[in-house]
Amino acid sequence: MRITIQGKPVPKQSFRYSQKGSYSTKRVTDYAKLIKHSFLRKYKKSDKLLGPVKFTLTIYRKVPIADSKRVKAQKLFNRILPTVTPDLDNCMKNIFDALNGLAYLDDKQITTIYAKRLFAETNYVEIIIEEDNESAQ
Repeated sequence: MRITIQGKPVPKQSFRYSQKGSYSTKRVTDYAKLIKHSFLRKYKKSDKLLGPVKFTLTIYRKVPIADSKRVKAQKLFNRILPTVTPDLDNCMKNIFDALNGLAYLDDKQITTIYAKRLFAETNYVEIIIEEDNESAQ
């Protein structure tokens, strides 16, 4: 399964607490809905993987407008990598949770993760989800 999510990724944040209980921010829940919608445009709920899952995630961050042409070129050719917020692991968690019950039964099935951040002309996320056929070594 391969999906692309347009826009800047939203990291999973700690739950907020109020007198009514705990909740996620609207920004986090809206991004989870976007992930689910992007998945369901290409795949059915019945397409979910049942065994071990290999998850490949690439987050593309837009090159800042203020960068010089030289710096922009270096970033687009991956000579300079993004070391900015949001943290990669927090973005991964939000995506994993959003795809629970859709791409796989539960994110505990994820046995292999490949993740990276790169620069691009626009913000977007590419996700590849497949069966993990690699035997334990």
